[in-house]
Amino acid sequence: MKCVLVAAMTVWFVPCILARSDLDDVRARIEAVEKVKSFTDQELRQSLGKLLSGAHFRDDPLYEPCLSEVVRRGGKTWEAYLIAKLKTLNRRGTKPIEPANDTEPGINSNLELLTALRRVQKKPDPLVVVLDTKATIEATPLSLPRLRVAVKNVDSEKAAVGFTDGGEYRSGRQARWRIVVRNDKAAELPEKALRGIIIGGGQCQERVLKYGESWETVLDVRSFVRINQPGTYSLEVLYHNTKTIADESDVSGLIVARSKPIVLVVRPLAIEITSQERKQIAEWIAALDANKRLKIVAGTYGKWAHKFVPPTTPEGKLLDTGVKAVPVLIEALADKSLSEKKRAWLLALLFSATGENDPRDLFGAVGAHDYQETGWQIWGGPPGEGPSGGLAMPGEGTSTGSTDRGAQDKLIETWKDWLKTVEGKQGRTDDRHAKAGGQKEAEMSSGR
Repeated sequence: MKCVLVAAMTVWFVPCILARSDLDDVRARIEAVEKVKSFTDQELRQSLGKLLSGAHFRDDPLYEPCLSEVVRRGGKTWEAYLIAKLKTLNRRGTKPIEPANDTEPGINSNLELLTALRRVQKKPDPLVVVLDTKATIEATPLSLPRLRVAVKNVDSEKAAVGFTDGGEYRSGRQARWRIVVRNDKAAELPEKALRGIIIGGGQCQERVLKYGESWETVLDVRSFVRINQPGTYSLEVLYHNTKTIADESDVSGLIVARSKPIVLVVRPLAIEITSQERKQIAEWIAALDANKRLKIVAGTYGKWAHKFVPPTTPEGKLLDTGVKAVPVLIEALADKSLSEKKRAWLLALLFSATGENDPRDLFGAVGAHDYQETGWQIWGGPPGEGPSGGLAMPGEGTSTGSTDRGAQDKLIETWKDWLKTVEGKQGRTDDRHAKAGGQKEAEMSSGR
C-alpha cells in the first residue's frame, strides 16, 4: 500500500478492498435485524463492545443492525454509551499501518457509529445526499434523468468522517448508491438487476471528509431502476460508504445516507409516425434475412456499431430509425406465421431501440447470437479535485443456444403491454420535425 499526501490530507490508495456484499452476509444481516430486537440492553452493549474490539467490525453483518437497534431504543443512556465508544474508536488505529501525524487514527471507520449517535441525539445525520435538481422533474420511460448528486458532511458538531473516494463502478454503475422509487401507493419499485456475472471493484482511496466538504458524481436512474409505467413517483437517493446497496435486495438494518425525496413525473412516451414511414419500416422488416446470424446491439445505434451491423442493411436501417420503428415491430410480431428466427430478430431490434426487455435475459427468446455493447464512463470526486472513476470501451461477445417459441410468446406479451403505455400520433407525410423527435427519444436512452 502506498501513502500519498493529497491537498494536505493523508489518503490511502487501495486497488479495491471493498468486496461485494456476500449473499450469506445479507441474509445474516436481515436475520440480525429481528434478532437484536430481543436483546436486553446489557446483551446489546456486550455485542457492540465485542464487535468494536475487533479490527474488521464493519464487515460483520451484526454491526449495523445493532446500531440501528440502539437508535430505535434511544435515550440518554445510549447516547452516553455511543459517545464513549466513538471516543475510543477515534483514539485507536484500525489499520495495519497508520500515518504518524494522524491524531485520530480510527476516524476512517467512524461514520456508522457517529450517524447512530446523531440519530439518538435527534440531530441530522453527519452525511446527507444532496440532489442538484428541481423538487419535481419530468421524464418519459426512455428518458429517465441523470442526477447530479453529492454526499456532503453537514455534521451538527462539525466532526470529520471517514469516506471512501471512488471504487465499485466496474459493473457500469456505482454500486454503493441506490435509487429508491415509490409509486402513488408508496410501493417501492424493484431495483434493476444487472445481467450476467457482475464484476465489482474499481480504484478507490480512503480519505477524511471534513465538515462542509462534499463528494460529487452523476447517477443514471435507468441503471438503478426500471420505470415502464407513466405516473407520479417519489424518488430518493441512498448512499452507503462500504456496502454495495445497489446490488442488494434488502437494505434493512443498514446505516445509510439519504436525500430528500423529489417528485418524478413520468409522462407517456409519444411516438409520432407518418403513414409513409410506417410503410417503409414494414418493408425493411419484410426484407430482414432471418437466416443470417442474429446480431444484438446493446445501446443506442450509431457509428460505433456500423461495422457490426452495417447501416445499409434492413436491420441497420431499422436500428437507425430508433424508437419510431417500435410500434410497427410489435405489430409485426402478431403474425403467427413468422419463423422463430425472424421473431428473434424483431425482439432484438425492439431491445436495441428502447433498452427495454433485454431478450438475452429470457432463455430461448433469441437463441444463438453475437452482441456488441456500448462502453461507459463513471467519474466522481470532491469539487475542484481530479475525479476518480473509470471507463469501459465498447465490447462484444457471442452466445449459443436455440430458440423457444414459448419464451418468445411470453416476451411478445410484455411488448404488447408496453405498447399500451405509448401515445401514438399520426404525423404529416412531410413532417421532418416529427422524425427528428422520434430519433431524439432514442438518443436520450443512450447509456442504458
